[in-house]
Amino acid sequence: MLGVAFLPPLLLMAAIGVFARGETTEWTDDPVGVARLPVHVGLVSNVGVVLWCVAATACLLGAAASRHRPGRRRRARFLLEAGALCALLLVDDLFLLHDRVLRLEVGVPKPVTLTVYGVLAAAVLVRHRDVLASRGVADHWLLGASLGGFAVWASVGAFTAPFTGHDFVRSTAKLLALAGWCTFLVRLAFDLLAGPEPAADPAPVAGG
Repeated sequence: MLGVAFLPPLLLMAAIGVFARGETTEWTDDPVGVARLPVHVGLVSNVGVVLWCVAATACLLGAAASRHRPGRRRRARFLLEAGALCALLLVDDLFLLHDRVLRLEVGVPKPVTLTVYGVLAAAVLVRHRDVLASRGVADHWLLGASLGGFAVWASVGAFTAPFTGHDFVRSTAKLLALAGWCTFLVRLAFDLLAGPEPAADPAPVAGG
């Protein structure tokens, strides 16, 4: 157990010590402090990363705790896949994968990466449409509004000539979408973990 807790961070710090060659500040300190920027720089982006983290944690915890419980396995599989997707998008947002790393270092255009993410999300939702359909009206509104927010974010980002308030509109749409998506997944994970028995899974949909 101690190895599970401490070995990964020790390996990370050892790697930084090797590659940084004594100049570790840029690797270890907060970006705002290193760049001497105002503390509010990146506020909305940081909140978005926290929401991805909350969603991924709730999903993976719910999936791990429910995967062997009779009647809850389909929902556990949905949470597992949704949690893995949230973790991927968390890493993307945290390290600017689609916006800088993949685009500038690897040469993958931003629209290509975003399209791949969209296809993955659609595949998860379609595959588990029976689980989504079994939720209540409030969750349907949450999910619909979230998907609409992501669609607005992606559509506004497709403009080649940004308009006045372009970044503000995109950021607002994404933050609202993330808040709704996170709330939806946390509610589902909570119901799966704390809901009364038997709380059976919905019947599978053909092709799902």
